[in-house]
Amino acid sequence: MRLVFGPVLKQREGYAYDSWVPAQGVRRSYAYSRIEDAYYALKSAIEEAAGGGCTAPVVCRTSDEFRLNVDGAWFVAA
Repeated sequence: MRLVFGPVLKQREGYAYDSWVPAQGVRRSYAYSRIEDAYYALKSAIEEAAGGGCTAPVVCRTSDEFRLNVDGAWFVAA
């Protein structure tokens, strides 16, 4: 299963990141009030995905990179 993680971004509610799984689509993480907490949660989610039988998760540094990986995955899946 392919899993794509987006970067931590400032949201209205705090700091959050998006992730994408083919079966579930894009999901937004919990909004953290501190950026350090959001990065810690992202790191934990990546480690959990890597150890959970997922193919190597894709970690994106920018929202554009995230969008390209998600859109590109739709073309590969089709």
